[in-house]
Amino acid sequence: MGTTAANQTLQGLTEVLVSTNGAVVTTAELAGESYTIAQPLLHDPDLEGTDGGFVKKGAKPLALTGANTYTGDTVVEAGTLSIPIGADASTLPANSAVVVAEGATLSMAAGTAARAGGLRVEMGTQSGTLAGFAPAASGTLYVDGVGETTRKGLVLPVTVTDAQHPNQLARWAVYVDGEQDEKVCGRVCDNTIVLDSRGGLVFTIR
Repeated sequence: MGTTAANQTLQGLTEVLVSTNGAVVTTAELAGESYTIAQPLLHDPDLEGTDGGFVKKGAKPLALTGANTYTGDTVVEAGTLSIPIGADASTLPANSAVVVAEGATLSMAAGTAARAGGLRVEMGTQSGTLAGFAPAASGTLYVDGVGETTRKGLVLPVTVTDAQHPNQLARWAVYVDGEQDEKVCGRVCDNTIVLDSRGGLVFTIR
């Protein structure tokens, strides 16, 4: 399993391939106070579809700094998963949607090149915090458990603090209960994310 020297884990390996069951890391049993995974977590090339993604468990903080390419969800079940300053631009893979459980935090440091290319939110459950949320120029927002309620103005149960380039979220494709809804977009408003009507072009003449 490599070495845990200097609070590093999964180091010194030839490669780490993420398969259908995903990569699950818990910090609960680690002796140190925080750990870093710099080893890239790579999508298994033998898989025809999406892999199992990455799951962070345990209250102690964990940082990802490698050029990861796994395609499944990035799930933070407990504690803080951080993308620190200087992390590789591919730390959060473009095809990976972020899921943050209640009380957990995904912390994206200001100045990092990493961008979140997806977000998955379950209505009816209390989600955690996206600190320094930095949406990529294009991505996908998945919202489940909406039902037949009015979508415009729907407030998603996730707290957003210190968002970076939040307007880019409006460019993302939005899937509601598994189907793309081209009439709505996501916006960061009052430290949360809301669904809004997708507007047309606006020309300003000065």
